[in-house]
Amino acid sequence: MSKGILRIILVILLSINVVVLHYYKGLINTLEIVNIEYKEGINENNTRTVMMTIGGNTLDATCSIDGKTWVEVNDGKCSLDVGAGDYEIQIKRQNQVLTENVKMDINGAKSISFHVDKYYLAVGEKAKLNYSAIVVGEGHLNWSSEKEDIVSVSEGEIEGKSLGTSKVSLSDGTGKKAEVLVIVTDLLEKPVLNDKKKFLPCKAFTEEEALVFDEALETRIKNKGEGSRAALIETIRFLTLSFPYKISYFYENGRLTQNNVRNKADGEGRYYHKGLFLSENKFKDLVATHKGPAIWGCPLTNLEDHGKYKPGSRYPNGLDCSGFVTWALYNAGIDVGDIGAGIDPNVKDMSDVGEMHTLTYDYANSDDYHVGDLIARWGHTALIAGKDDQYLYIAESLLKGVRIEKVSYKNKNSGLYKYYAYINKLDEEYIANDDYLEMW
Repeated sequence: MSKGILRIILVILLSINVVVLHYYKGLINTLEIVNIEYKEGINENNTRTVMMTIGGNTLDATCSIDGKTWVEVNDGKCSLDVGAGDYEIQIKRQNQVLTENVKMDINGAKSISFHVDKYYLAVGEKAKLNYSAIVVGEGHLNWSSEKEDIVSVSEGEIEGKSLGTSKVSLSDGTGKKAEVLVIVTDLLEKPVLNDKKKFLPCKAFTEEEALVFDEALETRIKNKGEGSRAALIETIRFLTLSFPYKISYFYENGRLTQNNVRNKADGEGRYYHKGLFLSENKFKDLVATHKGPAIWGCPLTNLEDHGKYKPGSRYPNGLDCSGFVTWALYNAGIDVGDIGAGIDPNVKDMSDVGEMHTLTYDYANSDDYHVGDLIARWGHTALIAGKDDQYLYIAESLLKGVRIEKVSYKNKNSGLYKYYAYINKLDEEYIANDDYLEMW
């Protein structure tokens, strides 16, 4: 072969090498991270899936965040699970590597859930919606209301603005969201102390309305947590403040828990069942009747001989003192039994529930007891519904009906010290003792 031909072949080979080198250099130089998108939600291992769009020729390309584990690039996309922090993203193709430093902000929630899916409010009433969330990084949860003119919301506190419904949402910005349907109804009243309420008349509500009251009470209890002090306080305030009528006092005709004195009777001056006794549909739940059945507000034969109450006469059915207290406890998720006020050394009664403390001026002015504790004297029991810097607000059922009595604990001559004998702390009865306000 002549030297000329060899020279020509050498030039061609050199040219091919240059072209190939420029080709591969071009492949690597054209590889670039065009876009980074976060997929919705946080993964169980507290990472978040990111999808990177890779520009250039990505044939046989892989990507990695640690240089050890490599993920195949498909159709120009690379999917990686990353936590928060600074990363060195690497893209490799044919032993060539493109490196880019990227900061990943993995902030959000793995889960968000409300304690209830529905909540009822009166116009002007405020409430705190409780929820559970697992937040990752510096994730911030955002509140919103579908219809601010019906329900407003600020950091979890909702307020009924006008009658209607609105979905209240809590979201994390990554796609995680939970919702509660809030219903503003005229069946409930804004909770204020009002001793001028009328007594509940017979059959005041339809079956549908009665169900609304039951659901409204149930969701308030679940929002606070069944078995908690806060749930009992909600129950007390629901019947005495939010319910539009006053429940009558009725001497019990008997209890579910029998003794040597009482008849076995259910729903006659007592109601040891869930919900309000407003519908005759609930007769089917009664275990035993003596002179009934009759729903709250409807006439029932009385057996007691005391004052205006005469045996054989008929009066609106309602609750006696321990009937109200045990109803409130049971509905809040605290099952003490259908028991009386006490005091009988041979029978369990309300004086045996909790830790008893003699009611003195010093004790009443201490911080040892709380809203939601029992307050009583021998033969009468009640519940503390509120407390401010001067007064106790005592929820009880007496001849004036189921209501709240405002009485001073700062005045040494107050009727508090003449009428009540002891306070029973219920700390050990509750599963939790927080998440409540001293006043409504």
